[in-house]
Amino acid sequence: MRTTGLFRLGLAVYACLAAVALGAARVSAEPPAGARQAAPTLQTRIVSVRQLVPTAPAAGANDPGALVPGTESELLLEHLCVLRGNDDACIGVTSYDFTQSPVEILEATSDSASAQCGVDPLSHQARCAVHQAVGERYGLRLRIRIDPNARGSAAMKLSAQGNYTIEPDQLIFKLEPHVNVQIMQSPDPAPIFNGTGRAITESTLLVRNLGPSTLHDATVRETFSAQPLMKVALDEPSQQFCSGGGTAPFACTLGDLVPLQERRVRFKATLPDVVPTSESVGVVDVDGDIGALPPGTFQFIHFGQVYVGTLETPHEVGVLQQFDIPIRFRNATGAATAKAEAIPLKWKVTLAGGLQLTGVRGEWYGLRCTVLAHTVECETPDIASGCCSANSTLTVLAQQAGDYGVQLEWSTPAWGAGMQRYVIPAVDGGAAKRDAPAPRAATDPLQR
Repeated sequence: MRTTGLFRLGLAVYACLAAVALGAARVSAEPPAGARQAAPTLQTRIVSVRQLVPTAPAAGANDPGALVPGTESELLLEHLCVLRGNDDACIGVTSYDFTQSPVEILEATSDSASAQCGVDPLSHQARCAVHQAVGERYGLRLRIRIDPNARGSAAMKLSAQGNYTIEPDQLIFKLEPHVNVQIMQSPDPAPIFNGTGRAITESTLLVRNLGPSTLHDATVRETFSAQPLMKVALDEPSQQFCSGGGTAPFACTLGDLVPLQERRVRFKATLPDVVPTSESVGVVDVDGDIGALPPGTFQFIHFGQVYVGTLETPHEVGVLQQFDIPIRFRNATGAATAKAEAIPLKWKVTLAGGLQLTGVRGEWYGLRCTVLAHTVECETPDIASGCCSANSTLTVLAQQAGDYGVQLEWSTPAWGAGMQRYVIPAVDGGAAKRDAPAPRAATDPLQR
């Protein structure tokens, strides 16, 4: 970037040349007013405007392309000094200003010694002190930042002080918002007792705007494919901005989601009647002022086996604060199972990187476990003989803020196998920051 000293030097050069021209005018005869108006002038033309970052195709001076709210971009404006009179140079100062605009000019540099460019710290205008020979070109590179909330268009005003005019004197940039939305549901697949009408665990639907633009007037809707109909009960906080539920889809008004902001909806799903299929899906649709976004699809597993494994994960944890994850195997029938033969059960929990395992404790002395860096594998010789022979509790610590995946796998020779993935949000400062903009990892939680 050209220094402020060079910028001031350019202005001084222009002031000196202007003074010389003014003195010459005083000793000459003043031409009639009509002659002054008809006199030809020098002109600096903007011959092309290109967007360098992000990469975009070249555009003409009257069609500089579109800017994405929430991003930084670089513009290259090519200038040409055109002969319109008796002078042989364009001498003066050209100013560039996004007046009352969502666009901020951060940096201005030139690729030619004929233009000394910089950004005024008070007005935030870009200015170039110019001394161009006729036919000479120079390129002005502008680094700009666009407000993520911006919509419509942005106008750049151009003006010249000197012996030339600037054309065009205004550039209009279209604003095209772009949003990436992350949709997660925990657990996935969600376990449901088939036909008992009793909920196994709570599901959490998370919608996060990964940016770069703000999503205005965001809404989310989840529909369910289970037949007969699955029954959905929203928790009390979710009912404040959601409607529907029961045997109907639910819809929620999320409002404006700035980049990295999220909203969560919590509900319990049950099957009052026996569903003949072993699984169903929930389809999540997100909409906003820029139109519908790609939907998310999540599974619900309808368990008919006697024992079903679940993790009891917290809604949210603080960074570097220990928390427990109970592992429970539940009896779908509600009654003890009497079997003559022993039924062994094995389970495995996999923690995402960034979660530190600090302890494992079982509820039965016969539970045998192997603990590794990010996995715990346990087995019991006979789950049917006791109420808690497979249960255990993990104590875990999150090392930094982010969404962390935890996966439970279990299997028995009598009742088959199951698997669920859970997401645990870890934040700095606790639950008060749950719906506030905060940098979060955007990767697959189990791939951290």
